[in-house]
Amino acid sequence: MKINLVEIKNFRKLLSCRIDFSEESTVFVGANNSGKTSAMLALIKFLKKRSIVLDDFTISNIASIQKLGEKYVDEETPHSPSISEWSELCPFLDVWLDVKSDELRYVANIIPTLSWREGKIGIRLVFEPDNVETLYRAYIDAYNLSKERSNKQVKLWPASLPDFLQTKISSFFKINAYILDESKLVSPRGDNTAQPQETPYHSSPLNFDPFKKLIRIDTISAQRWLDDSDSDSSEKTKDNSLLSQQLRDYYDRQLDPERKPSASDIKALKEVQKAKDVFDTQITKRFQSAMNELSTFGYPGKRNPKIIIESRMQTSDILTHSTLVKYPIYNDGTDDYKLSEKYNGLGYQNLISMSFRLMSFRDSWINGDKRKPDDETIEMIPPIHLVLIEEPEAHLHVQVQQVFIKNAYKILRNNS
Repeated sequence: MKINLVEIKNFRKLLSCRIDFSEESTVFVGANNSGKTSAMLALIKFLKKRSIVLDDFTISNIASIQKLGEKYVDEETPHSPSISEWSELCPFLDVWLDVKSDELRYVANIIPTLSWREGKIGIRLVFEPDNVETLYRAYIDAYNLSKERSNKQVKLWPASLPDFLQTKISSFFKINAYILDESKLVSPRGDNTAQPQETPYHSSPLNFDPFKKLIRIDTISAQRWLDDSDSDSSEKTKDNSLLSQQLRDYYDRQLDPERKPSASDIKALKEVQKAKDVFDTQITKRFQSAMNELSTFGYPGKRNPKIIIESRMQTSDILTHSTLVKYPIYNDGTDDYKLSEKYNGLGYQNLISMSFRLMSFRDSWINGDKRKPDDETIEMIPPIHLVLIEEPEAHLHVQVQQVFIKNAYKILRNNS
C-alpha cells in the first residue's frame, strides 16, 4: 500500500494543486514563497489533526467569507444557511491510496463499494462548519450585540464574519472525512490546476479517523536550532538537533533496561548500583560538616527526621550530558583527541542529526514505545510510514544534499 497522490485545495497559497507521490522519495523544489511549506503543512495539519485557523484559508477566499457574512446579517433579505455555500471556500486534502487485494484488512471500513477488491481509495479531509445553522445563529447574535454597543469612536467585535472566525473558528469548524468516487478522479487542467470532485454531501461523513491505523507520520521541521551550552540563554526547543539529546530520547523509547531488562541488562544495572553506593558513601562524608553546622540551629530536633544525602542514578542519566557525543580527530601516538559535537560545522551536525532521527522514526514505527506498560495492547503497525522533512538542504553542500536524499529512504527501510 502506498499514497498515490494528494490534491490540496483552498489551503494557504495552494488554491488547487495535485502532488503525485513517487515510489520512494518525493522532493518539493521551487522558488521561495512558491507553496512548498504550504504543501507540507497541509499534510501535517490534516493527517496529524493539528489545529487549523482562519489564516490557513487561501487568502482570496476571505473576501468571499466576508460577503457570505454580509448575507447572514442582511435583515432585508432573509437567508437560509447551507453547507454548499462553504464547499468552495473551505480547505481540504484528498488522499488517494493504492491498495492491493491482499491488503483489504487494512481498509475494510473505508472501501468505496461492496464490489471493490483492489485499486484506488480516495478520502477527503475537509475543514468545514460542524453545523452551519449553529454557526449562522452564533454569528448573528454576536454581530447584533456588537452593533448595539458600537459607536463612531469604537467598533466592537465582531465587525465581520472573518473577524468572528478569527477567534471562534475552532468552536464551529472541524475536520470531516468523506469517501470519494474514483470514477470522478480527473487529471489536472493544462495549467496544472487540480480538478477535485465536489464534496459528496449526499453521504454522511465518517464518524472515525480513517487514517489513524493506516498512516504513521513523523516530521523534521526546518527549525533545527543551534545549541550553545556555554550560553546563558534559557530558551530551549523540543526539536533539539544535538545527537546527544536524540540519543537520550531514543534510549528512553527503545532501549531503557530499567523498564524491561534482559539478563545482560541486569548485570549492567548491578554495576550501576555499586557505583551509586560508593558515590552515596563519599557524598555523605562531604556533607557531614554542613549537617553538623545545621544542627547548631536546633535542627534536627528529637522529632525531626535526619537529613540523608542520597544520589539518584539511573542508566538513562548517563546520557544527559550535552558533550556525550564526541568525534575523534587524530591520535598523536599516545592519546586520542576528540571534538564535542557542538563544535562541528552546521552541515555535519545537520546531516548526522537528520540521519539519526530517521533511524529513530523507523524503530519507533516498528517496535512501538518501550515506555508503555507491558499490559497495554500492542497495536498493528500502520502499513504506511510517511516522513516529512522540511528544508533538508539547510547548511548542506549541494553534493551532500543529493547523497542524503538518495540514502534517506534506505535508512527508513533498513530493517528486516
